[in-house]
Amino acid sequence: LGNLLCTHGLETVRAVEAELLLSTMSLFVPVLSLCAGTVAGGRTWAGCILACVGVIVTALLAHGGGSANRRLSLSERAGLVELLVAAGSYAAGRVRLMIHLRRSFDPDQLVFGRVVGMTLGSALACGLDALHGGPTASLDLRTVTAEQWRILALSCALSGFLGCLAQFR
Repeated sequence: LGNLLCTHGLETVRAVEAELLLSTMSLFVPVLSLCAGTVAGGRTWAGCILACVGVIVTALLAHGGGSANRRLSLSERAGLVELLVAAGSYAAGRVRLMIHLRRSFDPDQLVFGRVVGMTLGSALACGLDALHGGPTASLDLRTVTAEQWRILALSCALSGFLGCLAQFR
């Protein structure tokens, strides 16, 4: 349901408005967690609010400080509602999954599993890209310097690990 509504909503709404509405998922997650009986911590609320503020600032900058007073067509209004419902649907699925995972697995297992899964998924995507002659095909790993590997490790692996750690603890 969420994918269908999101796809149709994206066809009728401007990109900035779509991003703003889909970012409400960041607020739906802790609210729905409370409704499900799981208490979201202060870090979760702070992160969700910060994410929404960032999108709002981006939207304001994209509109030059404010949007024009234009009337939305019926299909645009329907698209806005569809995107909002899609964000709620995604959030509900995420909350349901997190509740199940936390009951079934140790947080350390979740962090490790997610980091390994993200790494393998990235490697698979690069491999498929190389097989199909994409930009990865021309990359010679022998030309990547040690400093570039460290930057890659810090920017991707460390941030992914810390993000997973914050999410599952």
